[in-house]
Amino acid sequence: MNNKWIHLLFIILIAVVCFLIFHKTCGFDFVADDWQLIYDKADFLDDWSNLKTTFAEPFPAETYEPIPFYRPVVTLVNFINFRLSAKTTYGYHLFNLGFHTLNAILLYLLIFFLFKRELLSLFSALFFAAHPIHTNSVVWISGRTDLIACFFVLLTVIFFIKRKDHTGTSRAFLFAGSIVTFLLALLSKEIALALPLFLFVWDYVSEKEPVKKKIIPYIPFVVVTILYIVLRVAVIGNLGTGESYTSANLFQRFITAFAIYFYYFKKFIFPVFLNFSPRVLTITSIFSLKFWGALIFFAVVFALGLSLRKTAKEVSFGIFWILVTLVPVLNLVPLHASVKEWWAYIPSIGFCLILGKLAEMGVSWEKKLFEIKLPKRKPKEAKMPEIEGIAPEEIPLEGEKVPEVKAGRLPEKILIRAGHALSLFFALLLLFYAFTIQSRARIFRKDYHLWTNTSKIAPYDAVAHNAIGGIHKRRGLVRWAKMAFGKAVEVDPNFIEARNNFGTTLGMSQQYDSALVQIKEAIRLDPEYAEAYNSLGVIYGEKTEYDSAIVAFKRAIELDSTHYFACKNLGFVYADLEDFPEALKYFEKALKLAPNDREAEAIKNEIKQIRVRGYR
Repeated sequence: MNNKWIHLLFIILIAVVCFLIFHKTCGFDFVADDWQLIYDKADFLDDWSNLKTTFAEPFPAETYEPIPFYRPVVTLVNFINFRLSAKTTYGYHLFNLGFHTLNAILLYLLIFFLFKRELLSLFSALFFAAHPIHTNSVVWISGRTDLIACFFVLLTVIFFIKRKDHTGTSRAFLFAGSIVTFLLALLSKEIALALPLFLFVWDYVSEKEPVKKKIIPYIPFVVVTILYIVLRVAVIGNLGTGESYTSANLFQRFITAFAIYFYYFKKFIFPVFLNFSPRVLTITSIFSLKFWGALIFFAVVFALGLSLRKTAKEVSFGIFWILVTLVPVLNLVPLHASVKEWWAYIPSIGFCLILGKLAEMGVSWEKKLFEIKLPKRKPKEAKMPEIEGIAPEEIPLEGEKVPEVKAGRLPEKILIRAGHALSLFFALLLLFYAFTIQSRARIFRKDYHLWTNTSKIAPYDAVAHNAIGGIHKRRGLVRWAKMAFGKAVEVDPNFIEARNNFGTTLGMSQQYDSALVQIKEAIRLDPEYAEAYNSLGVIYGEKTEYDSAIVAFKRAIELDSTHYFACKNLGFVYADLEDFPEALKYFEKALKLAPNDREAEAIKNEIKQIRVRGYR
């Protein structure tokens, strides 16, 4: 069969596998950050004029503080997706599935361009399509940042390596394309910073060229990286992604990095007990057994990568890909979490390549694509009769045929059986991956399923308990909400949002004094948290301490002039005090800020009642 048709057949197979594994997830609801990043940003995403702010502001969300990410390309994708899907989740999940499918196809092409072997490329791409650690990235709409970044990372590597096969204008265009796609990868997610480092490391260990020739092609990548860092710092003020999850110093974070490496390798090899909110505890001393175990593991893997760079380049490539692409998420620059499964999406390419190599070996043995070659036996030699004074010479017997020794049947049978076993193992592994994804994906159907699963697997996660409390609160289950918020505060006493939520639910149970304690503690932790002042005003209003309520609501508005609920609540306080001009003033302000038609209609009714009394 023509090679082009083989490639087309394999690409279709990869796309079909991706669809079969993930198509059922397209009907899932928004979960976790999806509400903030998409649903609550409907007005923002519906107005194309907001695109001009995409490259000048942090990653947008409906929060009172900007999210410390700089990912304008992802925001652009969200604009396009919203135009096509509005608030319907099916379109967003379909976009994620599309990006994942494209990434698997690009991986197939990349590995073929590198190693020129169709089966190796196919197996690697299939394992990438089905690896369970990708569940979060594909099924969770907000996980698309890694999908989009991976798309441009793969394009960058393909353009960069293909340029070597061309000359003149074509070579220049491919090199320029690699620079542009690298910039787009950076503007999608910070993990792309590792790409130039990987390309250089791989060139250095795999090719015999002068160092100067190796360095020159990377200068444009370094320039783009510096420009990106300057732009990022100018927009969001730092290199990290939010408040650090730990107070550990740089040395402690450095030695913990080896444990983080071990965690990701463990999840690549054994993708079970997956967790939406995993963690790796900080190592504080080099005398820790955990540190030495992780360090020895890292050293063995690194040595293996070096030793195989000539005899098994595919495995060496995979190892170095994992080691280098994980560098940005090792918390050397403080991040908001120790580990996240979706951070493994791009690094997993290396592991899938290693699996692809092993699967290819099994098929090769099964089909006897190579033979064991034993050295030929030397011909028998005969000695001339000794003649006095003349040294004997050794000559072969005339006419003697020298038999060749062929590979015995026993080693060949062993290889064939080993090939059968390997092929069966990897076929079953692929099925196991697919079923694991479908089982794991079910928790993303609804917010409640996701957070209850997370709270069971990770009881240390205050965010999960806080989210469960919010779900119970919206359902009117105040007692259950109090328990969840209380658990969140117990797990993390400095969790400001949970403190405030705990206080509001205590107020709903008419436990006003306890509510004030929690809300005031939230304000102590963050004196500029407008939401806590609004909650404080609500509690004072319930206690009919209107003067204190007015002070609290005005402070909330002072901190956040767009706080709809503070304006609305202040209007109600003035209405209760029969100060109708002031009530009208704040109701009219609230009307302009109303988040939806239902709220707007309620405010209009309040304004109408005040005007019936003759106030304008």
